[in-house]
Amino acid sequence: MAAKKTETLTTKQIAEALGTTPRELRVFLRASSDYQGVGSGKRYAFETKDVGPMKTRFETWRKERDEAKAAAKEAAAKVEEPAPADDDEVEEITEAEEAPKPQARRATTRKTAAA
Repeated sequence: MAAKKTETLTTKQIAEALGTTPRELRVFLRASSDYQGVGSGKRYAFETKDVGPMKTRFETWRKERDEAKAAAKEAAAKVEEPAPADDDEVEEITEAEEAPKPQARRATTRKTAAA
């Protein structure tokens, strides 16, 4: 009796099954220690049975990555805009104060040489 040949799925097919792009899937695969590239060029080979467990791992990874990005963005916003303390006085500068003042030109007189 001959063994059934299993169908190998491409990264694009797996990405479609997971509801993502092939690019994001490859980022996930490189970040995960559960999947190893095969052959030259680190290609990945998957079978239909791999989709279910991969979907669970992918959704967990995506959620953790999104939370980390949100936390980093929030931390960056706090660093960029420190809130003034209550006892610090905030001074507002008007446009007139901010613009450089033009300097007066000195009047010069030319002395003509007596001929």
